[in-house]
Amino acid sequence: MGWCYLVLIVAFGFLLAWYLSKEIHLAAIFLIFIALNVVAFKIGVNKPARTLAVFALANVVLVASTVLFTGHVAMWTLIAVGLFNSIMFPTIFTLAIDGLGEHTGQGSGILCAAIVGGAIVPLLMGYLADTMGIQHAFLITVLCYAYIAYYGFKGYMHTHSAKA
Repeated sequence: MGWCYLVLIVAFGFLLAWYLSKEIHLAAIFLIFIALNVVAFKIGVNKPARTLAVFALANVVLVASTVLFTGHVAMWTLIAVGLFNSIMFPTIFTLAIDGLGEHTGQGSGILCAAIVGGAIVPLLMGYLADTMGIQHAFLITVLCYAYIAYYGFKGYMHTHSAKA
């Protein structure tokens, strides 16, 4: 993606945040996270697995910051998680079905069924929020993002090659 497009995306994000928040300093904070998102894409260097790992690590740091801090810092770091979630599922899906050949349909169905984790993790977080506190419950998502980072670095790789 050319720098011109990146500048347009960052400018649009800033203007949208300013329009929605009605306060320029809040839009400036959001602009910082947009810029970090662009940097994460550049670190990924058009390699989906690396990009996934970088974005997952960014979310580990953001959610850990949400747990460690309070007030506006915790709020903004949690909001920024959404920016770094943007590429995750499509990238995970693509990496997961790569090389399945004739089993691609079955693999994609199983992968979609595995999304049930999105229903289980919030229940666990709710339990932890009730017993430990809401901020500490986010440690569950730190573990989830850490696993996604592992998947991006190593977990997606084929462990064996098909032999004829």
